[in-house]
Amino acid sequence: MNNWPSSTRAEAAAIYAALSVSPNDSTITIYTDSQAAINGLSLCASSSYSNSRLYYKTTNFELWASIESSIRSKRLTVFPVKVKGHDGNYWNEFADSLANSAHHSDMAPLLPAAVYTSSHNVRLVYDNIVCESNPRRLFKLYFQATLLKDLLSLKRFQFVYCLTDKDDYIVDWELTWFTLNFSPAHDASFQASHAARHYAFKFKLFLDDLPLLEKLKITHSDLYIDLLTCRSCRDRKKDLMHLILCSKRRSVMHQILQSYQNHLFSKLREAGVLADMDPTPMLRKVSSLSCWTISSSNWSSYALIRGCLPTMFIDLFVELSIPRQSAMKVVAAIHNNFIQKLRRRIWNPRTYDKCKWEDAMNITLKLKTTPRPSNLPATSYVPFSSLPPPTHLVTSRDSVVDWIKNSMTQGWDVDFYSGHIKANTTLPDSHDQLLDRYVCSPSTTSSVTLVPSVTTTQKNWHWLITLDGCDAPLFGKQLTVQPKKDTCMIVHWISDCLSSPGDVIRLRPCLGCEAHIPFPSANKYTAVPPRCTFKISLLKSLILPTDCERIRLTTMEVTSPYSWADLSITVIPYYRRLDTLPDFSFSFSVDGCDSTVAPPSLDLSTLPSPVPFPSGSHYRYYTDGSLVHLGIPEVSMGWSWVQLIPDAGYLNSVATYAHGTIQNWSSSTRAEAAAIYAALRVSPDDSTITIYTDSQAAIDGLNLCASSTYTNSRLYYKTTNFELWAAIESSL
Repeated sequence: MNNWPSSTRAEAAAIYAALSVSPNDSTITIYTDSQAAINGLSLCASSSYSNSRLYYKTTNFELWASIESSIRSKRLTVFPVKVKGHDGNYWNEFADSLANSAHHSDMAPLLPAAVYTSSHNVRLVYDNIVCESNPRRLFKLYFQATLLKDLLSLKRFQFVYCLTDKDDYIVDWELTWFTLNFSPAHDASFQASHAARHYAFKFKLFLDDLPLLEKLKITHSDLYIDLLTCRSCRDRKKDLMHLILCSKRRSVMHQILQSYQNHLFSKLREAGVLADMDPTPMLRKVSSLSCWTISSSNWSSYALIRGCLPTMFIDLFVELSIPRQSAMKVVAAIHNNFIQKLRRRIWNPRTYDKCKWEDAMNITLKLKTTPRPSNLPATSYVPFSSLPPPTHLVTSRDSVVDWIKNSMTQGWDVDFYSGHIKANTTLPDSHDQLLDRYVCSPSTTSSVTLVPSVTTTQKNWHWLITLDGCDAPLFGKQLTVQPKKDTCMIVHWISDCLSSPGDVIRLRPCLGCEAHIPFPSANKYTAVPPRCTFKISLLKSLILPTDCERIRLTTMEVTSPYSWADLSITVIPYYRRLDTLPDFSFSFSVDGCDSTVAPPSLDLSTLPSPVPFPSGSHYRYYTDGSLVHLGIPEVSMGWSWVQLIPDAGYLNSVATYAHGTIQNWSSSTRAEAAAIYAALRVSPDDSTITIYTDSQAAIDGLNLCASSTYTNSRLYYKTTNFELWAAIESSL
C-alpha cells in the first residue's frame, strides 16, 4: 500500500484486504495488536465514516470509509479483538511477519487507491495522489510551503542554501517559526510593555529589514546621502553584517554569543541529570558548531543571529530523552533571551547615537515619515553589502522538489520547508522478510490434481464436485450425461466438510433439500430409489476421487481421501474461471473529475479468498499493517490478513492468508485500515466477522464505520484516510 505512510494505515489495509475477500453475510472476528485499528473498526460499526462532519478529520478516512462500505454492502458482522503485540501469539506474529515480507515480495499485490477510494463521488486529489489526511491541514501546509518557497527565493535569504553540512548547521524551519512566535515570560527585566518592541525587532532582524543606514539610503535618499558611513568606526558602510562585525561592538557581540552558548550548556546539563546520562558528548557537539565564531565568511553565525536556528539544537536535547516539543520551548526561550540582549546592548545604543546625529542634522520625525519628494531624480545608488557572494550555486527549489507530494507519499516526517528528510524512520521490529517459522502452506497452494468432468462419457460415470449458488461445495454421482449440452444429472450427496474443512470429506445421501428434484422412476433406474438430483455443468465441475465407484442400496457413506481445505484451492478458481467477462471498453484519460463515474472496484481474483463457509457464517481474521522507511522515497506500507478456523485441522488453525501493499499518505494506521478493507472486500455477504488487530486507531475507525460517520459529509473530509474508511464503511 502506498502513500500516507503510518503503521495504523498498514493495519487498516490488512483489515480491508481481509474483509474484501470475505463472503457476504459472514461473521468475522479480526484479531489485531493495533488498538488504533480496533478503534477504526468500532467507528465503522457505528457508521461514523459516513458522517461528513467527522469524515475528513479521521486519518486514512478513505481507507476506513472503504472498510465501512465493505462491511455494510456485504452485510458483514465484524468483531475486532485486541491482542497483545510481540507477546508470543503465534497467529499475530505470523500476520506481522507476513506484512513485513510484503515490502520486497513480488507476489504481494499493490492495493490501488482507486479500489478503496470509491465510496464517495468526490475525491480530493493532488498530483494524482488521493488526499487521505485532514484537508484543512493539507491546505495549511500547502500554503505554508508556497509562502516559504517565495520567501526563500528572496535575495536576502540566499545564504540559507550555503548551509548544507548536516553535522554542523542545517536550518530547522519548524524550530525557527516556533521561536519567532514564542512569547517570553514577563518578569522584572521583560515587562508586557516591552513585548511589542521585542516582537518588532525580532521579525525585522529575521527579515533583514532593520532601518540600517544602507536601507535608509534607498528609502530616503533625500535625507541620507551616499557618502555617509558607520558613525562608530567611520570607515565602513553600515548594513546588518557590519552592525555585528563593527570593531566598536565586536567584544559585546562576543559576550552575548558566549552567554547564548553557556545558557545552552546549562540546559543540556540539566537534561543529562534528568535522563541520568552524561551530557559531555552533547556539550562537545555544541561547542564545535561553527556558528559561535563571527566572521564575514561564516554563514552559520549570520543565520543564528538572523534567527534561522539549526536542527542540532533540538537533536541534542532529544538524544537526552527530552521530548521535541519541550526541547523547542527551551531553545526558543534561550534564543529570545539572546534577542533581548542583542536589542538592549547593541541595537538600542546604536539607535540612541543615530537619534543624536539626526537631531544635529535636523532630520525630524516628520521628515522621516514624509514620503520622498516626487520631483527628485530616481536614485541610482546600489546598496552596500558586507556579505560575500554565496559560495554555492543557488537553484530554484520548486524545480525539483515537490514538498507537499513528498509529504503525502513519504510521510509527514519530510521537512517540506527545507526539502530535506528529517530522518530515515523504520519502525522497530519491522523486518522486511517472512520469518522462517511462518513459512508454511496454509491452503495457499494445493498438490491435489482433479480431472475436469467434461472428460466423462455415457459409459463412465463419476463422483463430481462443483459449487452451488452460495459458493458452497456440491457433491453428487452422475446418472446421465448430455455431452452436446455439456451438462449432466447427478444424485445429490451431502457432507459436513464446511464445519470441518480439515477432515476428509465424508458423503451421505441427501433425502431432500430446497432444490429437490425427484429422479423419475423407470425400469432402468430401479436400483436407485427416488432421491434429490441436480443438473450441473460439466464445464464447472471436477471428478472427485472416492473409495466407492458404485452406489448400492446399502451404501450410506462414501469417503474421499481429500479434505475441503485441500480441494477448495482447486475447485473454487476452476468454477469461477468462466465468470470473468472480456472487457471491450476503450481506455481513455479524463481531465478533471466526473462524479458520475465510479472508480473501478477491487478485482477479487487478485486477492486470495478465505475458505468459504455457508451463508451467514462467522469469519475470523488477524490483520496487521507494516510501515518501513518512513521519510524517504522508498517508504512502503504493507498489510496482511490471516484467516483462522480453530480446531479445523489446519496447521495452527491458519486456513489462508493474503498480503499486499498500499501507496500514498504513509502511516501505520493507513496500513492497518487497508488490511481491514482487504479482508472485508473478500468476505461473503451477510457474514459475521471478527477482526483481531493491535491497532487501536484501526478499531476506532471501524467504530466510526459502524456509526456511518463516513457518510456524513461534514465529518468526512476531516478524517485522515477518509476515502479508505468510507470504502470500509461502504463494504460493511
